[in-house]
Amino acid sequence: MMAVWFALIVLIQHCWSQNQVLLNGDAVLVVSDADRFANTAFNLTYKDFIIDFYNAFGIAPMLQDTAYTPCSASFTGIETISTIYLGLFENNAYPASLLPNHNINSCVTGEESHCIMVVYDDKYQIYSLIAMGNDTRAAIFAAYSISELIFNVDPLYRFSGINGIYYPDGIYLNKSTAYIFPPPLFQYRALFNNDEDLLGDAFADPYGEAVHSGTMYNWLFEATLRMKGNMMIVGTIPYPDEISIALAAKRGLIVTDHHFDLLGSNTFRFPSSISNEWLWQTTPSVAAFVWKASMDALYANSRGSVAFSVGYRGLNDYIGPCDGCTEQQHGMIISQVIANMSDWIEKQYGANTEKITYLWSEGITYFADGYLTVPDDVSIILTDNGNGVIKDIDDFANVSEGIYTHTAMYNYNANQLTEMVSPFRHFREIGRFAAKSKKNKYAIINTSDLKPCILSTMAVFCYLYNGNKCAGNGDPRQFMVNWCEKHYLFKYGTTDSGKYQFQIEQLYERYYNISYVEAGRSDNNIANAIYSISDSYVQDIKVRNHNIYKYTLYNVYHCLMPFRKIMAKLTVTQ
Repeated sequence: MMAVWFALIVLIQHCWSQNQVLLNGDAVLVVSDADRFANTAFNLTYKDFIIDFYNAFGIAPMLQDTAYTPCSASFTGIETISTIYLGLFENNAYPASLLPNHNINSCVTGEESHCIMVVYDDKYQIYSLIAMGNDTRAAIFAAYSISELIFNVDPLYRFSGINGIYYPDGIYLNKSTAYIFPPPLFQYRALFNNDEDLLGDAFADPYGEAVHSGTMYNWLFEATLRMKGNMMIVGTIPYPDEISIALAAKRGLIVTDHHFDLLGSNTFRFPSSISNEWLWQTTPSVAAFVWKASMDALYANSRGSVAFSVGYRGLNDYIGPCDGCTEQQHGMIISQVIANMSDWIEKQYGANTEKITYLWSEGITYFADGYLTVPDDVSIILTDNGNGVIKDIDDFANVSEGIYTHTAMYNYNANQLTEMVSPFRHFREIGRFAAKSKKNKYAIINTSDLKPCILSTMAVFCYLYNGNKCAGNGDPRQFMVNWCEKHYLFKYGTTDSGKYQFQIEQLYERYYNISYVEAGRSDNNIANAIYSISDSYVQDIKVRNHNIYKYTLYNVYHCLMPFRKIMAKLTVTQ
């Protein structure tokens, strides 16, 4: 009888091994010289990937260019992946020839399209892993996708602490492994690290030029790319010539601005002694001088990789000044400014230069009443109300090409310090817009303080790229289950991953459904939100002694830690 069982086990192992191939530290990384040395944006990603590879296998990969002749990496008789191909297909045509015919078009056609695929190379009789793309950002996304999908590196690992799993014996992949990413749902997907004060003092710019250090900005840009974002609003009020903007462009990101940093101008720093001259009616030359100089600086600093924000706002984000104006006259003034800005941009940089305007605050009112006119070549951006609800989709999505929405909000009323907008709301609102819009061109995500809202930020970027294919079929609950499994079970060492992630996901749903969280009014109720979730689930956790009622930056920041421990504790108390 024992012999029968042994034979059965051997048969099962044989059948399993027939469909598996081992990826380990012996794999050779093949990247063209054009990608590795001449393409700065990809080179920086390539260096990140080497670190991810090292963290996964405890050894740095052997590096080769396209002249490399592959050979088997197996010395044990186990079928093993011998090569990993990264970069652009146009710089290394050989991997494309290995793709199955039905996958070629999906991988190499369309802006930002990319794929990850295990293939068998008949020529060299080896297995290879292809992670390549149709353009620079596609190649960047492909490399980071290996890190996320195979090495289990969280795209926001700088904020979550989940930088992959160590696989000393390698990773077994199905021979049929294939992740195909066609062009995204939204063409431009921007992260806006607005009002980011939690990181301000901790990672301050030692030169005092910007809010954050170059290292911190680099982490934010890396995080954006790992989430498959391709655009950045670099802080709340940057100067157009700050080095942070140059670094964003260097990493391959497009730079844009929000509704009051128009043409890159920093009106928060406009001299107070002449603030009365910021008035288009009487002294248009003053504002025009600032806007034109800022426009030139931003274009040069971003290497021309920019979408200009156009419009008219007052200093310090107040309504655009218009002395004695009716709403109709005010709308006419804003229309004149937008027309002038559009003309300056086209004359200086060409008609194809991207331009956007936000229907924010008074803008949507004037537009709805017919007082505000927007040129055809300026993309209209619809905005939310600060907590993810985009009110004007039904009325104006058909003339709009983008959205501006939040995962957190800083206004002394909403919520900047814990999660605020549920993936359910984001998927619903973005899906509604995408179905009705003139074009799905821009999606700008204001994260405010990023660390407290990494779940919703990951969810919204997943949907912006993948649409209804995010989490398999566009199901926000399934996305949350998957996220909870990685962030609480993998992180805290629980191996029984099928048992708890659904319960943890339900905790998040309960949290998002708390009335003041759902309404975006929870800044003064954080402690109560934590207690109302935790008390009914985990009675033995006592967080009330934490001094979290003191509304200081330090204490509010650290009150997030008990909340995470509550959810982790659930895995051993249920």
